[in-house]
Amino acid sequence: MFPKKPTDSSTTHQHSFDESRWVNNVRKSLDAELEEHPLEQVAVSIFTVPKALMCTHRDSYTPQRVSVGPYHCLKPELHETERYKLTIARKFRNNSKSFRFHDLVEKLQSLEVKIRACYHKYIALNEETLLWIMAIDSSFLIEFLKVYYGFGKVETLINRVGHNEILRDDPKTENNPYLGFIYTSFQERATFISHGNTARHAKDLGDLKLAQICGTIAADEKRHETAYTKIVEKLFEIDADGTILGLADMMKKKISMPAHLMYDGQDDNLFEHFSTVAQRLGVYTAKDYADILEFLVERWNVETLSGLSSEGHKAQDFVCGLPARIRKIEERAQGRAKEAAKNVPFSWIFGREIRA
Repeated sequence: MFPKKPTDSSTTHQHSFDESRWVNNVRKSLDAELEEHPLEQVAVSIFTVPKALMCTHRDSYTPQRVSVGPYHCLKPELHETERYKLTIARKFRNNSKSFRFHDLVEKLQSLEVKIRACYHKYIALNEETLLWIMAIDSSFLIEFLKVYYGFGKVETLINRVGHNEILRDDPKTENNPYLGFIYTSFQERATFISHGNTARHAKDLGDLKLAQICGTIAADEKRHETAYTKIVEKLFEIDADGTILGLADMMKKKISMPAHLMYDGQDDNLFEHFSTVAQRLGVYTAKDYADILEFLVERWNVETLSGLSSEGHKAQDFVCGLPARIRKIEERAQGRAKEAAKNVPFSWIFGREIRA
C-alpha cells in the first residue's frame, strides 16, 4: 500500500527543513561520487516552473487533480485521485504474477541518490516515502499509458471518469510555457471560429438569443487569441530556435480541444461522434484546423525565420508544410467518413439520433 499520509502539520514538507535528512542525503551524494557512474553524469531533467510564471497564474502550472512524482504528491487537495492511482497500481501488480511492490522498492534503493539528482528542487522526503512514490507512480503510468494509447481497456464508468480526470491535467504542454502559449494561441482561435460558426447557424435558424450568446463568446475568444499570439510572437523574437521547436513538437502531438474529454456516462466515443457532427455542419472542421495553423505560421513569420539550428530548420520545414498535408489527409478521410456514416444518439438532446 501507499505510505501512510502525513498529518496536517507535515503537509508542508517541501517548505520545512529536516537537518538530519539533509545531512544523510549529502553523505549519500558524496559516497555516490566514488562509484563507477558519478552524479555529474546524471542530468537534472525534472524542473520546477519559474517563480515569475507561477505568480501570473499558479493553477495553470500546478496539478489540479493528480500528481506524478514527489513534488505535489502529499498535497491534501490531490488525495482524492490517489485511490484511482492505487487501483491502477493493483491492476499492474495483478497482471504481473511474480511482481511484488516491496521487491521493486528494494531494487530502487540503489538508485535513490540518482533519482534525487534528476530533480531540480530539493526533495524533503525520507528514503522509504520517496521510493514508494516512485514504485506506485511508475506502475500507474505504465497502465495509464496502455489505456491512453489503446492497449488497455477502461472497464467501468468510475475508472473512465478517473481516467478523464487525469487527462484534464494534460493538454500535452508538459508545464512548458512555450508549449502552453502555442497551445492556447491555437485553441483560442479554434474556439473563436467554432462559436462564430455556431452563432451564424443559430441566426439562420431563427434563434437570435443563442446567436447573441455565441457571438459574445466568440468575441471573448478572439481577444484571448490576440493576447496569446502576441506572447508567442515575442517568444519568436527572443528565442526563435526554442519556439519553432516547441511549435513543431506541439503540432506533432496534435492540438486536442478540451472538449475531447467529454463523457456522458453512456457513449465511450462521445467526442468522436460530436466532432463528426460538427465537421458535417461546418461548425469546426479539419479545414479550420489547417487554416488556423496556416494563419499562425503567417502571423509569426515562421517561413522567414533565420539563424536557426539544424534541428530548428527541420522544425520550420515540418510546420510550414503541415497545412497542405492536413488538407490532403482530410480529403481522403471525408470520402471514408461518408461511407461509414451512421445515426448516433446524443443523451443531452434526450437520445435523439443525429447523423455522424
